Amino acid sequence: MGRKGNISLVLPKNSGDLFFFESSISILHKNGGQMDSDIFYKRIGSILSQNKAGIDKTSIIHKTVLPRYFGLIFLDKPNSSYSLTNFGFDYAQSKSRQKKIDIIFDVLSTSSFGRNNNGVNSNSDVEPPLVFLKMLIKKKSISIFHFGCVLFYLEVLGLSFEESLKKL
Repeated sequence: MGRKGNISLVLPKNSGDLFFFESSISILHKNGGQMDSDIFYKRIGSILSQNKAGIDKTSIIHKTVLPRYFGLIFLDKPNSSYSLTNFGFDYAQSKSRQKKIDIIFDVLSTSSFGRNNNGVNSNSDVEPPLVFLKMLIKKKSISIFHFGCVLFYLEVLGLSFEESLKKL
């Protein structure tokens, strides 16, 4: 609960481990880009098990949220299936780290990280990855504390980005 009631902003609450991020994309890519959820969970579960990570369904879901948050994977909840988006196919087929970074920046410029995000159930107009990048541009370096404060100021207090930076 925030000062004005429930906070509508939701962020992924798991690590950003690149290995699990890319493993999720790779599993789908090797299967033609689409897979039933149960089969996907079994395949990613075996990878998690080999890496001594939790293999229960909740752990698997949490480890695979970031590719959905960044619009590379789509979870069709009614049909209980995962599929690669166009960005996901491009990412999976990319040979260089730079090309993958370029794809992530394309996602940043075209996808929502607030409302209607497939990775989290956020009902906010605040888009944390964009706020983070704007803060880096303005401040040159930021701490997780300052990032959290600005998200709070934007979401709960309803301040503008510039007002939020001044309040720091």
